[in-house]
Amino acid sequence: MGKTLKIGSLCIVCATVLVLTSCAAGLVPKVDDPARKLQIAQDLFENRDRPLAAEPLIIDAISLYKEKHDVAGLVEGQRIYGLFLRSEAVGRSRQHYVEYGFKDKDVSFATRLSGALLYFERATALAKDNMLVDIIPNLYLNIALTNQAQGNGRATCAAFDESLRADDVRIQRSPQKKTILPREYASFREGVNDLKAKAGCAS
Repeated sequence: MGKTLKIGSLCIVCATVLVLTSCAAGLVPKVDDPARKLQIAQDLFENRDRPLAAEPLIIDAISLYKEKHDVAGLVEGQRIYGLFLRSEAVGRSRQHYVEYGFKDKDVSFATRLSGALLYFERATALAKDNMLVDIIPNLYLNIALTNQAQGNGRATCAAFDESLRADDVRIQRSPQKKTILPREYASFREGVNDLKAKAGCAS
């Protein structure tokens, strides 16, 4: 009797996970291009409140970029996964992630901001090693915003400053390459300076 109950309970759990996975994947277009996977994933967690559908796409894209030895793609995949972990959509899905966790098993719901920071830092190191100057300012900006979300004031201000220095390097070395702007700002420097002021950092 006891064994029967255990098996029955296990089947219910498996069925629940299967249903959740199927629902999460519903209406998500199937694509092979990793860049497109990341675009779809970002739209899902930023605009459609569907983090469960977004995460597999990000993990797939990162895996594909690793297979292809595509450094720029891998940097972008790590950046998007950091944004995903820090997103409001993930925060609103607390119950699911506390119970089932993330695809990256080193990250828990409680440590998701630290996990996001680690992904941004990994991406920054890789971008620096490969002179990907156009993405580095945005990576430092996200390091700053993640530290701010964690309440790390000094680290927040230091990362904002690093983002501005990185943008100076971008302008010197590759002025034709554009970095990713903070939302609602006309220029990177304008955006970072405004965010610095709101964070209480010295100008």
